[in-house]
This record gives sequence, structure tokens and C-alpha cells, in this order.
Amino acid sequence: MEVVKLEDAALQLQSEIAKVEWDYILLNIFESIQNDDPNMEVDAKKNHPIFFGCYDWHSAVHSHWALLNLMNQERDGGFSSLKESIFNYLAERITPTNVAKEIECLPASYELPYGFAWFMKLFAYVEAAAIENPEGFTVFARTLKPLATDIEGAQRRRLRRRRFAMIDILVKW
Repeated sequence: MEVVKLEDAALQLQSEIAKVEWDYILLNIFESIQNDDPNMEVDAKKNHPIFFGCYDWHSAVHSHWALLNLMNQERDGGFSSLKESIFNYLAERITPTNVAKEIECLPASYELPYGFAWFMKLFAYVEAAAIENPEGFTVFARTLKPLATDIEGAQRRRLRRRRFAMIDILVKW
């Protein structure tokens, strides 16, 4: 594993946090349009308390993956406070209450399957990191598990519908 320099890690941390803290208005507009609900409250922080910010939901997921990855890197000296800062920041967002809200407001079809694939990549990374480095990652894996289960189920249902739709098309043809 490559050793990351403290200065580089600090810059990446600032960049990723700036991205996930930015309440990007287009995410709110996309969700309102995709859900075909003009009365939908367009507040990304309220609808997606973990994965708001960035241009869209999957970019926020990717930025969280980058933060988790940075937290798990081998370090030269001085990284304990940086790692603790990342953990504390993520621990405020990755809570059971926030996961329940993410499940309730899963992104509309424009995120399928790409956004869900990014989330599953993040979840697989957290689960693997929890085995190698249980400090911090175990709580995130346990907390994110219901969202992973829900996304997996949504993807299975989506693929099943597409499979039957293709069979209907072939039978009619």
C-alpha cells in the first residue's frame, strides 16, 4: 500500500469535505423531476442526510468513499488527528436515523444502476476495512447495512422486471 503524505491527505480531506458539504441545488431539482412530484420538498440535506452535496447523489457517495479510503491509508507521521477528524465527521452523518431517511428517499431512476453500484462499492470497502482495521469501520459497516440490503433488493427487483419485460418483447416478436 502506498504511504500517503500528511500534507497531501490534508488537502484531499479539505477537498472532499467541501464537496459533500455543498448543497447543490441541481440535485434537488433532479429529484423533483425524476419523482414526478412538483410538490416534493427539494432539500437534499433533509432528503439525503448522509449523501447530500456534490452534483448528484452518486458523487456524494463517491466523496464519502474517498474519505473512508483516506481514513484507512497507511500514514507517515502525524495522521492520528486527521484520521480522528475524518471519523468524527463521518460518525455525525452515518447514523441509524440518517440511514433510515436515505432508505425512505432513495434516489430516483437517474441513479440506477450507477449510483447504487457506487454505494455497494463503498459498502464493500467498509466491510473489508472492518475486518482489517475494526476501529471505526465496524460501526460504519453495521450502520450502513440496512441501506445496502435495501439497495440490493431494489436492484434485484429492477433486474427481474427488466428480464420479464425482455421475455415479453421476445414472445410478442
